[in-house]
Amino acid sequence: FQGKCYYEAFITLSTVIVISSWKEKPIGELMSIAEEICNRCKKILAVSITAGIGRAYKQLQDIAKAYKESKAAIEYKYILGEDRVIYIKDMESLSMDEAIFDSIMEKKLLMAVKFGPIDYIEEVIDEIINNLKTINKTEETYNSYILGILNSIFKIIKRHKLDEYEILGDRTKWLFLLSEQCTIEMLKNRLLNICLGINTHMHEIRITNTKRIVEETKQYIEDNYYQSDLSVERVCSKIHISKSYFSTIFKKETGLNYIQYLTDVRLSKALELLKETDEKTYIIAQRVGYEEPNYFRYVFKKKYKVSPTSYRK
Repeated sequence: FQGKCYYEAFITLSTVIVISSWKEKPIGELMSIAEEICNRCKKILAVSITAGIGRAYKQLQDIAKAYKESKAAIEYKYILGEDRVIYIKDMESLSMDEAIFDSIMEKKLLMAVKFGPIDYIEEVIDEIINNLKTINKTEETYNSYILGILNSIFKIIKRHKLDEYEILGDRTKWLFLLSEQCTIEMLKNRLLNICLGINTHMHEIRITNTKRIVEETKQYIEDNYYQSDLSVERVCSKIHISKSYFSTIFKKETGLNYIQYLTDVRLSKALELLKETDEKTYIIAQRVGYEEPNYFRYVFKKKYKVSPTSYRK
């Protein structure tokens, strides 16, 4: 950039942000410089670089807008691939009053594919298609809108580490959606199938994660039941999950709330000690996590209908 424009660079571990000021229209020059940077990083450092370029603005207050556009441009790497320069106007050549697949629609699509149900996914796809029908298919905005949809889908797939090929198939299949041969109805059916596929995969992931969390909790209780301060807050802190969400999934998987499950484990351990040792009941109470012997006797009798002493006899 030196000698060609005024600029400021802000560098983090993973990102370089450059704000530049030019006398002439800068996009062509910026594209060339950015391409050279990408190529050199790949060749010399073996590092993949994607450069995003926002639109050029005349007013200083529009810097934030240009920055957001450059970030949006980078996200199109999911469609175009890395090691390249992406100019936002090439991907979204839309004026503010034209139909655009915006952040509101993107959030709707994300919520639909993440949580469903199927009828809500169908409702969101219908809304997307109805918006698309307002655009003349011969206009450049038509493909820009579809690109916005595909980019959002790719972001969902990448963000949640889903199998791209399993959901989308061969690249030619989804590139077909941008072709003139793809009708609105074909596009609608394909988008619906893709979104239903993502929804199924994410549901399976949630089930797997839920079972993993519950099994981890069971093992943690098994290893620490004798500690009197084994509260649900402690467990949630250990596995990095909110108390409300944990309580919901634990009850759903085990049929018991956390305290009920912990109590069952402690009392089953107490039964073993009553059978296999001659230790006094207050010692056994402490060994299974109860500091108050009277409370231990209370919960034991409530479950087994006899006191610990009577059970041993």
